Amino acid sequence: MSKSSPEWLDRFLAKVGPPDENGCTLWLASPHSGGYGQFKVNGKCKTAHVLALELATGEHPAGLFALHTCDVKMCVNPDHLYWGTPTQNMADMVSRNRQRKSTARVCERGHRLVKPNLVPGRDARGWRMCLACHRTRCARDHAIRKGREAWSEERMQYTADQKFQQIMESANV
Repeated sequence: MSKSSPEWLDRFLAKVGPPDENGCTLWLASPHSGGYGQFKVNGKCKTAHVLALELATGEHPAGLFALHTCDVKMCVNPDHLYWGTPTQNMADMVSRNRQRKSTARVCERGHRLVKPNLVPGRDARGWRMCLACHRTRCARDHAIRKGREAWSEERMQYTADQKFQQIMESANV
């Protein structure tokens, strides 16, 4: 683990929100392109959940990943994190249906994965993402960063359904 100064720790903790109804303490600062929180330590960007687990355990065992029990990429609650092997990480991904879905026809919320409801530029990399759900997650994360209340699963589904309908109507599909 990197040696942390009180300034480093204070900066880190200032970017952690209060626990939500599921006990997740969400990272309030910027995520990297993979959706995980990021934080700069000694001039190097690191993922926030890994740093949170390092702070809690005092170590980062070689060859292990910081895995989430809650399946929330922006969660930095050490009680929701554990060190796991790459094999455990892949098994966890498959068991939660998070693997790449290049052949999927619908997203996890039931929206059809057809143009225009695809996040642009994703097909070339072998996977597709529902644009309606992506926009909903962005809106939820923005609200949380602004200090608003966490969204329930029902609100997530309703908002994603509305966005899907708007996307499809705007394209006359």
